[in-house]
Amino acid sequence: MPVAAPPAVAAPMVAAVSSAIDQKVAAIAARGREYEAIAKLSREIIEQVVWEVVPELAEVIIKQELDRLAASKR
Repeated sequence: MPVAAPPAVAAPMVAAVSSAIDQKVAAIAARGREYEAIAKLSREIIEQVVWEVVPELAEVIIKQELDRLAASKR
């Protein structure tokens, strides 16, 4: 399933999550070949979920913050 590119605002969030995933995958992969294969597959699945969820979550958070700021200026 192709995943759409995230909005520019979500890119830093995706990068941070991706970095954390890389660290965990490396730790799991260090246990041996079987673990390395599982870690690679897990990384792909987690990355797909992150690319789908984080941009939408970032949009919701940004809209809520804008609403809050607009309400506080009234």
